[in-house]
Formats: sequence, structure tokens, C-alpha cells
Amino acid sequence: MNTIRTIIFDLGAVLLNIDLKKAVAAFSELSGKSEEELSSRIYETTLFNQHEIGAIDNDTFLAKLGEELGVVGQPQALAAAWDKVLLDFPQERIEMLKKLKPNHRLLLLSNTNELHVLSFNQQLARENGVPGGLPELLDGVYYSSRMGFRKPDPAIFKSVIQAEGIKPEETLFIDDNPANCTTARSMGFQVEQMNPNSGDFSFFKEYNITY
Repeated sequence: MNTIRTIIFDLGAVLLNIDLKKAVAAFSELSGKSEEELSSRIYETTLFNQHEIGAIDNDTFLAKLGEELGVVGQPQALAAAWDKVLLDFPQERIEMLKKLKPNHRLLLLSNTNELHVLSFNQQLARENGVPGGLPELLDGVYYSSRMGFRKPDPAIFKSVIQAEGIKPEETLFIDDNPANCTTARSMGFQVEQMNPNSGDFSFFKEYNITY
């Protein structure tokens, strides 16, 4: 096993606890549509994917979402409902990053949208005492909304490799999504698939990573 010089973290369910059902419930309350109806279509639609790769901006996304849900003219309420996905950054994970950073290059590669980028960075400042948000804790931050690709597309991994000049065989990729892990593994990364929201980084010892 090669020495790990770089660690690439996913965000949702790895560093940041999330709950997709909470947004579905909030959208249901706003729209009057059932949670069952919404949960079957809401996350893997063209609209959400376009927003997540930055193909449409926040205002367009909220306007189109309002049309789809029948909640027109309430962008702030829709944005607040969408933010219900985001739970919390456990402080021990913040401290872990601070301790890892002196000895490893720490990167983030996340499928996320610009509404959530604003919200979770504000949350880090407000609740965790990290005024600079994720860029303060990591050496490089890569969001799908700014790269034009989503995991598990190999293109997003290639972009990070080129931008950072990293060697996949010396890089540990951590994600909770099986498809993302499969692509990373096929590209030569060392990979750990996490149990969502578990905060269990005990596998670090297998790579001689201490903090």
C-alpha cells in the first residue's frame, strides 16, 4: 500500500450530516403534494442535476422548482425547505481536519449546488467557529456546481487530478456513494466507502494515518 499524501473527502454524509427526507417533508408541506410522490422524483430530475452542475443559477432553479411544485413566488421558502437536507458538522470532524492538515493535503470533492454552498459555509461560521467555511479547513475545495460535472463522471476526477497534480495511488478517496467509489477505484485511487453519517474514520489506521 502506497503512502497516503492526499485525502479527498466527499461532503454530504461524510463530513456534513444530511437527511434527504427532511427536504422532501418540507417541500410536501409547502406544496401539499405527498412525500411519497415527491421522494420518487425530486432528487434525480433534470432540474436538480442542472443546478448541481451549475447549468442554471439559483434564481432559475427556485423559479422552476416553484412551478413544478405549484409554489410560485416563494423563492425564500423553497430555499429554506431545500436547506433542510443539511443537518450539522459534528465538531469532532472539524477537529479531525485541523489535525490531519499539517501532514496531508486535504481536498473536498462534492456534488452540491450553490444554494447549499452558501448555507453550509454560513453554518460552519455560525455554529463551528470557522469563519472562512470549508476553504479554511481544506487545501482545495471542488464543487460540481463550479466544475460542470457530477460524480461519478470520470471527468470530475480527472479535473481534480490535473488541478492538484496528485497521484491517485497516493490519494485516499472517501465517499458514501457506491458508484462514486467504483469510479475512483477504477482510476487508481485508494478508496473507502463510508456508512452515511457514521463519522467512523477508523479505517485511517489501515493507512497509517493518525490525528
